[in-house]
Amino acid sequence: MKKFVSPLICFFTLLSYFGYAQSFTFTPSKTDSITAYFNNSQVSQIHVLNNTSGALGLSWKVIYNDLPAAWDISLCDWGTCYPGIPSGVHTPADIMQGDSGFFNLTINPYATAASATLQILVYETGHSSNKDTAVFVINAIPMGTGTGPRIFQDIEIFPNPAKEVLNIFTGSHPAAGSLALYNLIGEKLMSISPGDGRLTAVNVSSLQPGIYFVKYEIAGRQRVIKFIKSN
Repeated sequence: MKKFVSPLICFFTLLSYFGYAQSFTFTPSKTDSITAYFNNSQVSQIHVLNNTSGALGLSWKVIYNDLPAAWDISLCDWGTCYPGIPSGVHTPADIMQGDSGFFNLTINPYATAASATLQILVYETGHSSNKDTAVFVINAIPMGTGTGPRIFQDIEIFPNPAKEVLNIFTGSHPAAGSLALYNLIGEKLMSISPGDGRLTAVNVSSLQPGIYFVKYEIAGRQRVIKFIKSN
């Protein structure tokens, strides 16, 4: 005797398998690969886009991490920043329709060369079968090796911590690059116009105490330097 399978059962079976597949996507890609130069803070970012017609709840956990313990590392999601790489399951606030969350991985390898990977499993809260993995690939090398411009070796910021004025020394040809100031979660706070000389003074007195980043970009390359705003 042949068994009859209801088309309705088939429909809901397929819906349970595929129905949540497009509820979120990683942008611009699920994998971000960067080069981190010695004694330089570098930020790697992956956005998580809500593809649904309403609020989307997501949870995440780290499933693979071979980042060296000697590196200075912090990880932020769209709700919290963690020193180091946290364990366990984390559930940030819902992502509203048309909005996106993010993961910011900040690395300073100091003087430890390595190629390392961090994998974060992201899934829809309550629907763990709807999942995908964000992958960060970090290659840490000394400054002046590879294809990085040697001008980056000249960049300095001082004082650090800074209370009222942060001085940025951009080496030779400051007009060839661009400067910007970012907060810990990757929001751009201001664009900075380099001075006529090699030294640019930035008034940071209005910033709240905490960790910030100066990004210098030139010829398609960038260097990110972390500084602390003090009381």
